[in-house]
Amino acid sequence: MCPLQGYERQFLDALGASLRGLPVPSCPRTEEDWRALLRLSAEQKVLPMIYDALAAGARASGGIGPALGQARAPALRSAAEQARKSLAFLELCRALRDASLQALVVKGILCRSLYPKPDLRPSADEDLYVRAEEFVPLRDLLLSLGFQPLGNTARDTEETAYRDPGSGLYVEVHRHLFPGDAAAYRRFNAPFLTAFDRAEETTVEDTPLWTLCPQDHLLYLILHSCKHFLHSGFGVRQVCDICLFASAQRRQLDWEQLFSSLEAVQAGVFAANIFQIGREYLGLVLPDGLLSQMERRNGALDCVPLLEDLLSAGVYGGSSEARRHSSLITLHAAESCGRPTGGVLRAAFPRRDTLKGVYPYLEERPWLLPAAWVHRLGRYALGGPGRGASARESVGIGTRRVALLRKYRVIP
Repeated sequence: MCPLQGYERQFLDALGASLRGLPVPSCPRTEEDWRALLRLSAEQKVLPMIYDALAAGARASGGIGPALGQARAPALRSAAEQARKSLAFLELCRALRDASLQALVVKGILCRSLYPKPDLRPSADEDLYVRAEEFVPLRDLLLSLGFQPLGNTARDTEETAYRDPGSGLYVEVHRHLFPGDAAAYRRFNAPFLTAFDRAEETTVEDTPLWTLCPQDHLLYLILHSCKHFLHSGFGVRQVCDICLFASAQRRQLDWEQLFSSLEAVQAGVFAANIFQIGREYLGLVLPDGLLSQMERRNGALDCVPLLEDLLSAGVYGGSSEARRHSSLITLHAAESCGRPTGGVLRAAFPRRDTLKGVYPYLEERPWLLPAAWVHRLGRYALGGPGRGASARESVGIGTRRVALLRKYRVIP
């Protein structure tokens, strides 16, 4: 079914084996394929899982070669770091409970708990969804526990991040699950306006915590990936999270309601093809008849272009500077009902808010925006070697990805 060959196919096979706790069906035959597979694993932020699965297979078939041997240290280091951060986050969850704060844990540790070996699934941070009235009390608690703020912590801030210097744990606190000023996907907030009324308590490693109900949580996982799809892309790890969650909660979910919620925000076809990737390429078990139901609602599925896009994207579309800049085109196309032309201009001449992180002088001197455009174009517009991303490459990626957004009906 899939045109993927060589190391990409073996990467998916190894990842699927890891997710199901099974032996790897085959190992690469050449050192070149070993290196390519492990490079892709690192880009997709699943190296510990892939190393663990491949090392067992390699030992059984004659020993660990040089490339896999070199992956051992970073894989073990990642797993140890994740274990340390998980313990720190569970300690924070206990402090939240003691303070009677009902911050909802989303993604992160709850998704990791679905994996056969949770600490092999790295997380960059943990996310807390909080009511507006608890934003300041939660901030004060985090500061009292020694967390360092990494942004604006004012009462009216939509989200902010904190870092625990001892464990390295990053925590993002959200007043909304999706930014309210993001025209391309602020509609994704609508299904969650009453989410706190449906919140549920669960436990992770004997620690009680509050989270979204399963129905809302699966919808959020899908829409969070769709948000990144609208930017510069998302990775295979998010497909794993979504499919493992759907499988684990399949008896508690109202699938008709889920389909309707997804279709209401133009994400039904996108979700159907994510599930197809999970079943066809990762071997994950999904509810009986799920894909046929989604095909009846959305037409024939064709997940191959989506799979190829996410394999080239890195974990959140960050595989290259050109790829990251291409989001200016895809987001503008989403904001302007699928018309990409303006997005090409936006890629060359972004708004001040987009550039002020790179050119801090724009914060206090917004009239220097034209100078920032010249500065930026001088860095990479002509595509010169060693001068950063090529503007032409960004436009090409963005234009192709707009067509992909249309194919999966995320935009008209």
